[in-house]
Amino acid sequence: METEARSSPPRFAEMRSAANVDDGRAGRRPLLLALHGYNPIAGMRVTVRVNGIELGSETIAATGWFDLGFGIPKAVGGAPEMRVEIEVGRTFTPDASPRELGLSFGVIELESGIRL
Repeated sequence: METEARSSPPRFAEMRSAANVDDGRAGRRPLLLALHGYNPIAGMRVTVRVNGIELGSETIAATGWFDLGFGIPKAVGGAPEMRVEIEVGRTFTPDASPRELGLSFGVIELESGIRL
């Protein structure tokens, strides 16, 4: 049996704990929310929100490893807590499993905002 890719209502992968962010960033580079992981479905749409504010949407064109980055507005970066929501446009159900899966994350991190 093959793995089935299908459209379904958007699903959220929510971080259950909050990240504390120090707003003592005066004169520093802006923050970037970086996502690194594996995409099993070509054409996967990903939407990211922090504290309810949409940071953006991207489509990961091919299957395989991906790196995405979303700028975090100053108002959100200065909040005492950050709730990160990652919404995927599609899910699939692997063989012999009832679970609906989307992306596989290796790392979700805050970066300085400038990649060298």
